[in-house]
Amino acid sequence: MSKKAFLRNLSIAGITLSGVIALSSKPAFADTTFECIKAGSGYATIAVTSEGAKTEPLITWNSQAMAGSGFTPQRRCNEVTGRLNTVVANVGGSFSDVLLTTGSVNGMGVVCWVNDEQSGCDGSNVLVTISRGNDPGKFLANLVNRRANPFEAGVAGSETTARTVVRFGQFVEQELAAARNRPSNKRPSGGRGI
Repeated sequence: MSKKAFLRNLSIAGITLSGVIALSSKPAFADTTFECIKAGSGYATIAVTSEGAKTEPLITWNSQAMAGSGFTPQRRCNEVTGRLNTVVANVGGSFSDVLLTTGSVNGMGVVCWVNDEQSGCDGSNVLVTISRGNDPGKFLANLVNRRANPFEAGVAGSETTARTVVRFGQFVEQELAAARNRPSNKRPSGGRGI
C-alpha cells in the first residue's frame, strides 16, 4: 500500500472513530431519573443513574403543613419528582445549568427551575407551591439537603426583591458522582427535611 493510500485510510478511520465516539457519547443526565422513596418518617427525592447508582436524598419531604389540603409528604414528593423528570427531558440531558429559584405565580410563592439567573417563575416551570405565609426563599433554603451548600442568596430577581438561587444541576451532578463511588449495597439515608 502506498504512503498516500495509507494516510487516506488512516484519516478515514480517524473520522469514523470520531463519529462513533460522538454518537455514543451522552450527556451525564441523559439516562438519569429521579425517584420518590420512603426515607425515615417521610419521603425523599433521589437521582438514579441508568447503572442503578442512587444519590443520597436530594430533597426530603417530612412536613405535614399542606396535608390538610391533600398535599401529604408522599404526594408532594411524587409530584415534584415527576416534575424533575420532566425538567431532565426538557433540557435534553444537559442538567448542569439548571437552577432552582423562587418567585410568585397566581399570587402564590413558588419554587421553580430556570436555566439562567435572569429567568423567572411562570406556570410552565413550577416545581412546588409554597403554603401561604411561608417565605419562598426560606422554604427553598430548607428544601434541598445542604451537604454541598449549593446556595446563592440575594441574586436580583427584580428591582425590589432579592431571590434565592440554588445551582441544583451542579449539586445533583456532584451527588451522582458520589453515588457512583459508593458501594452499591448502601441505601440512601433519611437526611433532614421539611
